[in-house]
Amino acid sequence: MNHINIYDFCGRQKFKGQDYGTTETIINDKVMIEKQQKVTRYYISTKGSSFMKNYAKGTAEVINKGYQITIFNTFLNKEFDKYNINYQFYIKECNKELDNILNKQLQLKFMN
Repeated sequence: MNHINIYDFCGRQKFKGQDYGTTETIINDKVMIEKQQKVTRYYISTKGSSFMKNYAKGTAEVINKGYQITIFNTFLNKEFDKYNINYQFYIKECNKELDNILNKQLQLKFMN
């Protein structure tokens, strides 16, 4: 991979009002729940936690359902290959965008 900056893979989630985020990690068959800050930076990883958005009204939803995330609010100076980035997720998302662009270009071509 040509990426050397972890920030290329980071997303963020902002929680408004009384809404808040939590991560859920299973450690030794126990579910560990950790409340996150109002603006949370994270990336999709091969090892990590599930990420939940908890609404003030008492409901919740999974953010990036089916994928694990790693919270990245603080930069840790470690080797790039130790971040456990889920490259397959990012490749899949890029291919979705490419398909959107290519399909729109084909539609424009046939409209003329």
